[in-house]
Amino acid sequence: MEKKEQTTQTQTEEKTQQEDQNIVEDYTKTLQRLQADFDNHIKRTKKEKEELEKYATAKLAVKLLNVADDFERTMKLLNETQDKKLTQGLEMVQKHLFKILEEEGIKQINAKGNKFDPFKHEIIDLRNGEKDDMVIEELQKGYTMHDKVLRTSKVIVSKKEEK
Repeated sequence: MEKKEQTTQTQTEEKTQQEDQNIVEDYTKTLQRLQADFDNHIKRTKKEKEELEKYATAKLAVKLLNVADDFERTMKLLNETQDKKLTQGLEMVQKHLFKILEEEGIKQINAKGNKFDPFKHEIIDLRNGEKDDMVIEELQKGYTMHDKVLRTSKVIVSKKEEK
């Protein structure tokens, strides 16, 4: 009988040991999953922070682009006058403004002569032309910031004449 009890006790111990091993494996897997989730969270948070920093100045940049438009209109009017020193001074300020915008990742969208792109251009008018969907005139410049459109170009687009 003693041998039978020992065998039963050994089997019980082995079973308990196996159950303990299974629990350890489950906890290990859970811990590994949690660690991976945490690592992914850290990476995602870092990426979101970088994106936020990258586009934090976008709202201000849009306002500054309106000032840049005013400068451009003023420069066109001043080119018709004889006051060269005033014109040169304003050109310097305008260049400095565009240099700052460029340092922030803001670039002008090249519209005129290119195919109409609804993500970059806003149609103000259609005119007859030789080719369809070509930007033939730019009424207001558009800009991107790190390849994200800040403001669309306001354009006139050609519409192929039907014969």
